[in-house]
Amino acid sequence: MKKIAIVGGGAAGLFAAAYLSTYKNYDITIFEKNNRVGKKLLLTGNGKCNITNTNISDYCFNDNNFYNMLKYFSNNDTIDFFNSIGLLTKTDSEGRVYPYSESSNTVVNVLLSQLIKNKVSIICDCEILSIMNNNKSFNLIDSLNRNYEADVVILASGGKTYYKMTNSYDLATNLNHTISKLSPSLVGLKTQENLSMIQNIRFKSNVRLFVDNNCVYQDSGELFFKKDGLSGIVMFQITSILNRYTHYKKAKVLVDLMPEYSFDTLNRMFKSKKCDFNNLLDGIFPKPISQYIYKSLKSTSIDDLVNLIKSLPFNIVEPYSFENAQVTSGGVLLDEIDHKTMMSKKHNDLYIIGELLNLDGLCGGYNLQIAWTTAAFCANSIRKDS
Repeated sequence: MKKIAIVGGGAAGLFAAAYLSTYKNYDITIFEKNNRVGKKLLLTGNGKCNITNTNISDYCFNDNNFYNMLKYFSNNDTIDFFNSIGLLTKTDSEGRVYPYSESSNTVVNVLLSQLIKNKVSIICDCEILSIMNNNKSFNLIDSLNRNYEADVVILASGGKTYYKMTNSYDLATNLNHTISKLSPSLVGLKTQENLSMIQNIRFKSNVRLFVDNNCVYQDSGELFFKKDGLSGIVMFQITSILNRYTHYKKAKVLVDLMPEYSFDTLNRMFKSKKCDFNNLLDGIFPKPISQYIYKSLKSTSIDDLVNLIKSLPFNIVEPYSFENAQVTSGGVLLDEIDHKTMMSKKHNDLYIIGELLNLDGLCGGYNLQIAWTTAAFCANSIRKDS
C-alpha cells in the first residue's frame, strides 16, 4: 500500500487527504504542528468560511497559469465535492459561497468525517523539521527526532500568515526549491500621510490604485482609516493587486468620497450653497473627514475642493505586517512545479500545494480555491500513478 505523508493539516492538506481517500485506500498520514488540524481554516471569512466564489476571472489571481488550471478543477467542482461529502452550501449576491450553516466548523467537520471514514491518520503537535529524498522513498524527521517514511510527500504547510513562526520555506529550500519575495496580502496599507485626525472612521468610497502614475485597479467598498494607513476589504484587494508589481518607484491610491456624484454636479451644488467656504461640507461628511479635507486643500477654490473629494490622495509606504495579513504573497516558484500535477520538477513524488506556492488571489474565496484546486490536481496525479 502506498504511504503518503501530508505535511500540514490546513485547507490544502485536509482537502488533498479527503479527495485522495475517496478513491482508494491509501496509507495517508497528516502531520500537523498545531494541537488540531484546520485552525486557520476555522478563521476564514470571519469564521463563516468563504470556500469559493462563483465570479471568477483571470484578474482574481496573481498568475494566469492558475486561472487556466481552473478549467480542470473549478469553483463548481469544489462545490460539487463538498456537496458529495455532506456539506450544503449557499451563495450570496456577490458570488461568495459559504456553508449553509455559515460556520467554518461545518467545513472542517465534513472533511474530518471523510478522513475518519477512510482511516486517514492525523498526528498533531508534530512539526516536521526535515524531509530527505532517498530516491525510492522519503524520510521525515520531526522536532522530537522521530522518523517517518513515505513513498509520496505532499507539502501543504502554508505560508507566513497566522503562524508566528513557520519552517515551510526551509523545508522547500532544503529540497532545492526557490522562494520568491514574501509579502503580506489581504491586509491594509501604511501611508505617508498622518491620518490620526480621521482614525477609526469607516466610510464607503471608490478607490483607484496607481502604480508609477498608471491606474492599474479600482474598486469600491468600506474604507477604515487607521492612524498611519488605510484598511478594510477594499484595501485588502488593493494590496493583493499591488503585490503583483514587484518593481515600481511609487504607488498611491486616490479615494472618491462621493462616487454617486460627478465632478460637475458637486461643483454646481457647492456653488449654489449660501454658506461660507469652510462650512460647505457640513451635513455631508463626519466632521473629522471635513477637517482633513480642508487641511489638505492648497487653495479656497471650489474646483480644488471638489477635486479632493473625488480624488483624495494617499501615498503608499508598505503593507501592514504578516501578523495582520490573511494571505502570504510569494512562495515556491511555479516554474519549478508541474502545473498539471503539482509535482516538484526537482523530486519525483514530492508535491507542493496551497499557500506555500507563489499563488494568491483577491479576497472572496479565491485563496481557498487555490488550496482546493492544487490539492485536487495533486490527488489526481497520485491516483493515476497508482
